[in-house]
Amino acid sequence: RPTFNFANNLLQSLARRADSPIPTIADMALSGLKETIENSPMNEHVKSCVSLLADVVKKKQERVNPQVLRVFLSLRITSEMLSGPAKKRKLKQGEVDDEEERDLEASMMEGAAGAQKGETKRLAMIVLDSILTSYFRVLKFDPPASDLLPPVLEGLSRFAHLVNIDFFSDLLQAIKALLVYQTADADGERALS
Repeated sequence: RPTFNFANNLLQSLARRADSPIPTIADMALSGLKETIENSPMNEHVKSCVSLLADVVKKKQERVNPQVLRVFLSLRITSEMLSGPAKKRKLKQGEVDDEEERDLEASMMEGAAGAQKGETKRLAMIVLDSILTSYFRVLKFDPPASDLLPPVLEGLSRFAHLVNIDFFSDLLQAIKALLVYQTADADGERALS
């Protein structure tokens, strides 16, 4: 887990090498990025890893190594990370005096935890957005990059429960376009036979 001043420089260096044409270099870089993502809580380093890999997907497009997309699968984003703060229950008049002291202590502890939860939620939303943008980018390649589809579809199935319902209509349209392309391609092959 990078915890020193040059962490971002190291992550940028690993991300540049993640799509190296030399398999050993690419494997080592991807392994380092995957380990950072797996062993870190949701923090700025995880966000940097994901956004740097999303940039690699954007720049390389259909030439990107499918293993770059597989690194996203090591993320641990839960629905609790994306949910808002818990609601407090209302107290009756008689409970107020007894609860006041406990509430003061609890609110001091919750204040720190609430700030942490808010930051985790913000980072998790940014990370999820970067991942889904990368997946959409791959789904919209024309012609589709068949070697990139397995990690993308696996990732979509992994993160589907976290996706906003509005996103699903766009996702279904992208998959429908992909199926239409595959059907047209198969019909073209039959016509040549």
